[in-house]
Amino acid sequence: DALTDSSRLSAVDDVLRGLYKAGRVEDLVTAGQAVLQHAEAVQEAIDSDGGIMGLRTGIPTVDQATGGLKGGWQVVILADSGVGKSTLALQIANLAARDNKRVAVFSLEMSAQEVVGRAICQASGVAYQRQTRGTMRPDEMARYQDALGVVGNWPIHIDENEITLGRMAIRAKALAHQHGGLDLVILDYLQLLTIGDGGKRNRTEEIETITRRMKRLARELDCVVLTLSQPTSEGGRRGRIDHRDAKGAQSIGADVDLALCISRTQDDGRRLDGTKFRHGPTFYVPEDRLEFLGDRMVFVERQR
Repeated sequence: DALTDSSRLSAVDDVLRGLYKAGRVEDLVTAGQAVLQHAEAVQEAIDSDGGIMGLRTGIPTVDQATGGLKGGWQVVILADSGVGKSTLALQIANLAARDNKRVAVFSLEMSAQEVVGRAICQASGVAYQRQTRGTMRPDEMARYQDALGVVGNWPIHIDENEITLGRMAIRAKALAHQHGGLDLVILDYLQLLTIGDGGKRNRTEEIETITRRMKRLARELDCVVLTLSQPTSEGGRRGRIDHRDAKGAQSIGADVDLALCISRTQDDGRRLDGTKFRHGPTFYVPEDRLEFLGDRMVFVERQR
């Protein structure tokens, strides 16, 4: 029996040794390596234009408060239907594409044609309805035609298929591998995505899993993952919303780096609140400075 016990202990020891070897200590980052990475990031901020190192939103208050959206971040835009969450997301995508940043849009609500139509609207300044109804003036037609060539060369990839969380992650990783990286992944929108693994979860648990895996995807690809979300009816009725109002997504407070919440004001204006920012203080853009140009699909901040 003593020999048997000794053999068992030896077998356990062999297993533990194998686990230690599989731990891949070389993957750990030392304090010295992290210090160098931090110093390089600070130097980039010093050398950058006004400290904006990440992707721009086109809203100066947001860009100055965040320093731009950075790789590894999960960002959520929360707003009711028709308030402008898709507009802001595509504004960020278009600004990134203009700087030759690669963008993937997973659109569960709009077709690829609709996504591109809004991009052309932002690039040309021609009202979206005037394009789709064929009522453009000669000067607008010229701007529209110029925008076709510009937008057509942007590195934006649009997936308009109904997909699950797993397939979305696989496609994003494949796209990143094919093109040497991704800078921005957009999901429009959170409540339309399913996990699709057959697990027995309620919808709240599913959305918590989705936001957690989105954060993991952002870190794996070192890109910004931008997720659109709708608030609960209670949050919408209250007026000004925050990230805790996201429909079925109590995990947003824990999983996201930045929450941008757009509220409709009583006079049909817009207010934007950065209600959660992991890397700094929260902020807001009041309605007297934020203008939503719905016909041109763009947000503009008026200067003081």
